Amino acid sequence: YKVQRYEVQMAAEGSVPGVDPEGSRMPRSTLSLVDMDIES
Repeated sequence: YKVQRYEVQMAAEGSVPGVDPEGSRMPRSTLSLVDMDIES
């Protein structure tokens, strides 16, 4: 859970100042990537 939170926070922080519309899709993609890594 710690890794997931860290990834989500980083994506949210970088998405807000980076892009607004794409930011909504960034956090979702990060969650999926993290889930895959944990399963691996």
